Amino acid sequence: MKTKSPEREKARKLYLKSDKTAKNKEIAEKLGVSASLVAKWKSQDKWDSEDLPKEKVKSKSKGKNKSKGKPGAPFGNHNAFANRGGPPLGSANALKHGGYSQVYWDTIDEAEREMIQDMPEDEETMLLDQIKLFSVRERRIMQAIEKVKGKDEQLTNTTVKTEVRVDNDSNEAEDESPKPYTLVTSTENKHSVVARLEDELTRVQRAKSQAIATLSKLNIEKQKIALIKEKDDVEIEDTSETDAVIYGENISSE
Repeated sequence: MKTKSPEREKARKLYLKSDKTAKNKEIAEKLGVSASLVAKWKSQDKWDSEDLPKEKVKSKSKGKNKSKGKPGAPFGNHNAFANRGGPPLGSANALKHGGYSQVYWDTIDEAEREMIQDMPEDEETMLLDQIKLFSVRERRIMQAIEKVKGKDEQLTNTTVKTEVRVDNDSNEAEDESPKPYTLVTSTENKHSVVARLEDELTRVQRAKSQAIATLSKLNIEKQKIALIKEKDDVEIEDTSETDAVIYGENISSE
C-alpha cells in the first residue's frame, strides 16, 4: 500500500489550521501542487469529518458572544461564510449524487482506489483520456445502430422466468424441480430502437465536443501565459540595457 506523501499531510494541517475555510487553490499554491490533487486528498482522507485542533476549539469558546442579542453568528464572523444552511458537509441528508460525496469513496473497492491513484493529475491528460473514451463509445453506438438497421422490421426480446415454491416453515423446497418456465415476449419497432440509440449518440458527441472545446481553451491559456512570460523577460532585458546606456552617458558627461 502506498505511503502518504509529506505534502499530503501538510495540506491537511493547513486546511484544519484555517478552520476549514482554506480553498484548494490556496493550499495548492503554498505546497506547489495542483488544486485537483488537493481536492482528491481532501475527499479521500475526509478532512471535513476531522475535529479542529484544540487551540482552535478553545479560541472559539472564548470568543462566544454572551449578550442576549439576536440569534446567529455576530457580524463579520466567517464560520458561516458561503453557507446557505442545511446539514453539514458530508451529511447524507444533503446528498444529490455520489460525485463529490464522502459516501462515494466508501463504496469503491481496492482495485478502483489503485486505478484512481494511477490517474493523471494534470487537466490536459485527463481531458485527452476522456475524449478517447467518448470516441470509443461513439463508435460502439454507431455499430449498434448499423446492426439494428440490418435486422427485420420488428425486434423481439424474450425473457425467461422460473419459479420454485418454498415452504415458509421448513425453508426447504417442496418441489425440487422448478415449475415450467414462462416466456415473456416483447416486440419493439426497429425505428424506435434506432431513434433511442441516435439520441444516446447525440449526447455522447455533445459531451465529446465540450471536452474538445475545454482542451482547446486550456491550450490557448497556456500559450497566453507563455507569451506573457516571454514578453516580460524581454522587457526586463531591454530595460537593463537601456538603463546601463543612460547612466553611462550621464556619468561620462559629468
